[in-house]
Amino acid sequence: MIAKEPTRIGEAGYLVAECELQDVACAKCDNVIGLMCLSSPVNHVLHDSQILLRKTTIVFLKKNGKPVELDVRHELKLRNDSRPGSYPANDHFNPDSDTAGFQVVSQFDSAVSRIEKEMAKLNSTLGQLQSDFDLHKADLKSVKIQVSSGEFSTQNSFKLSRLESQVRTANAAISEMKKLSEEVNREDVELRNDLLISREDYKQLENVTWAYKRM
Repeated sequence: MIAKEPTRIGEAGYLVAECELQDVACAKCDNVIGLMCLSSPVNHVLHDSQILLRKTTIVFLKKNGKPVELDVRHELKLRNDSRPGSYPANDHFNPDSDTAGFQVVSQFDSAVSRIEKEMAKLNSTLGQLQSDFDLHKADLKSVKIQVSSGEFSTQNSFKLSRLESQVRTANAAISEMKKLSEEVNREDVELRNDLLISREDYKQLENVTWAYKRM
C-alpha cells in the first residue's frame, strides 16, 4: 500500500470526526482502497496509524492463494444518525449509504487461532492413537511370549493375528496423523510469518485492520 496526498480532517458527525486522514492506494494498480488515520483525538475509537480498508475492494489471501476469513470483532456505524448531512464530494472514501459502517477485523490472528485449535485437536488425537498403539504392542508382546513358551492355543493364534492387524492399522494411522500435523504446522508458520510482515508494514496497526462494510 502507498499513501496518497493530501491529508484531511474527518468531518464532524462521522466516525472519523476530527481525525487526520490520508487515502491509501494499492501499490500496483494505484486504486484507492481505504484510508489511514494518521492521528486521532484523545479517547477516540480509532488509533493513530490505524488503517481502514474498503472491504468491497480488497480480498485477503494466504500464500497458497486461498482467501482468509475475516473475523469481525466490532461493528461501528460510520455516521451519527442524529446528525443529518451529506458526505463531502472530495472525500475518496465515500460510502454508498448513511448506514455504512466499519468492521474491526483481525484476519491473521483469526487464522492463526484457528490453526492452533486444529493443531491442538490433532495432537490430542495423535496422543490417543499413540496410547492405543502402545497398548496393542504390549498385548502383542504378551501373546508372543505365550506362544514362544509353548502356551499356544487356537484362541491365542486368533488373538495374535488380530493384534498384529491392530498394530499395523494403528501405526499407519499415526503416520498419517503425523503428516497432517506437519502440514498444519507449516501453514501455521506461514501465517505467523505473514502476521509478522503485516505488523512490520503497518507498525502501530497491531495486526488489527478496519474494513468498510455496507450496513
